[in-house]
Amino acid sequence: MEGFQRVAGLNEVAPGQSKVVKVNDRAIALFNIDGKFYAIHNLCPHEGGPLNEGRLKGYVVACPARPGLRHSKRAGNRRRGLLYREL
Repeated sequence: MEGFQRVAGLNEVAPGQSKVVKVNDRAIALFNIDGKFYAIHNLCPHEGGPLNEGRLKGYVVACPARPGLRHSKRAGNRRRGLLYREL
């Protein structure tokens, strides 16, 4: 499917919070950061932990399974050698 797909209303995810949604049978973590929305695959690529349960600080979420692994919500940003792409 190309283009955008509606997965939640603006009022369903408060600033600083996250919600897991399904897009094409994939679990996607949807984050509201200061009124802007970011979406990434919900699983940490290293430990498989659900990123929506990780601690969010600014644009970075820590993996709940290994808090030392951090993923940025902005495309192409690296944290501790990891590259995580915005979907």
